[in-house]
Amino acid sequence: MAAVFLSALGISCHREPIEPTPSLDDSEITSEPIVENGEEIGYSLSYRSWIVPGDGVKSSTPEKGGGNSNDTVSVILHDTFYHVDTVGYVNTWDPDKYKQGNYTCHWDKYGLARPGENNVTITDSAIVLRVQFEEFSFQYRINFETATYRNGAINIPFPHHRPVITDLGVEELESLETICRNDSVLARKVLRHSIKISVGNKNYILKANVVLHRHLPDANPNRFIVESILVPGSLQTYLDPYCNLNENVDIPLFDIDFTVRRRFSDQSIEEEPNSLWFRAGVSGGMCNPQSSPLPYCPPGNTNGQIETEPVPDSGALPPTDNPYIHDCIRNPVFVKLYHDASEGWQTPNVGLGGIPNTGYYDDGVLWFRLPQLEVHMEYVGTHVDCDGTRGIIYDTIRGNSNGINYYKVVFREFNIQ
Repeated sequence: MAAVFLSALGISCHREPIEPTPSLDDSEITSEPIVENGEEIGYSLSYRSWIVPGDGVKSSTPEKGGGNSNDTVSVILHDTFYHVDTVGYVNTWDPDKYKQGNYTCHWDKYGLARPGENNVTITDSAIVLRVQFEEFSFQYRINFETATYRNGAINIPFPHHRPVITDLGVEELESLETICRNDSVLARKVLRHSIKISVGNKNYILKANVVLHRHLPDANPNRFIVESILVPGSLQTYLDPYCNLNENVDIPLFDIDFTVRRRFSDQSIEEEPNSLWFRAGVSGGMCNPQSSPLPYCPPGNTNGQIETEPVPDSGALPPTDNPYIHDCIRNPVFVKLYHDASEGWQTPNVGLGGIPNTGYYDDGVLWFRLPQLEVHMEYVGTHVDCDGTRGIIYDTIRGNSNGINYYKVVFREFNIQ
């Protein structure tokens, strides 16, 4: 009677073998590609396995079984592995969603036993490896055979090669031309993933080509973007010092320039230059916080420190005129400047500090993240002017954004008690 078994185990994709391989004579493996319509679609391999049923000793060859060839029973076992060509549907081209570590692998193992000759039962087995991304999945099928000798008195499994699966990861998405199907415009990219199947000391690479479709509901079926590229070398960033004494502001301007070239379905080509700028660095300008009188005049070389912490409600930057620029978010950092409490005084919070930005460009076909602005803040020094009855404390903070320095001076007036 045929027996069916099913086992399932969920694992994360990794670069280590999924299962160990048993010992078997590797030299017996023969393999050849499976070709269909002139294209290779997988691999087929076979090898011979022996046992010596007389004393129950397993052997991979007659010479290793402790008996002569007349005492052995042999069987030819077959494995077949197939490449994957399939389609998936997504809502974004964000490359972070398709990187190594952002998908999982789960495998199920199936088997169906069937009677063979000379008291040998063959089990047709399959490992189905499912690769799961956030919005789509695909699966590999690894077929292999096992055998058991059954004569009513003894059951002896034949040695066999268990396929060992190693995840090799994904490549970057590759763009394909946008198509229109039934008045629906579909942007396309291909995702390539691969695994290694080890059988004995031989390795086979299985590849998955997944054509991803992204529906563009706002696209015009009569004229839509077929191809969109970032013009090589056009993405530039600039950081220009900016100082307005009337506003008491010393904040550099962060500028992002790039050009996008688009080819449309009517074969027309357009190039669009883009320019975005953001204020970055220490904001709030010069400040003159009021405070209680100090008991004495602080020395001019007093030390200070600063601490920074993100502002929870960062808020979006003003919208741009470009409909393809998305999620430009202000991420300010609150700067706290303080002095040693033993000195008897403390400069209050300075105000908002570094303002890096996040955002991305997405016209449905081309997607890329905007360059990020890095901001670093440090305390420079303190200077005190004092005439015996009143004085002014000047604290200086230096900001550094993408290699450019700028400064903010915070001053505080006080009276001597």
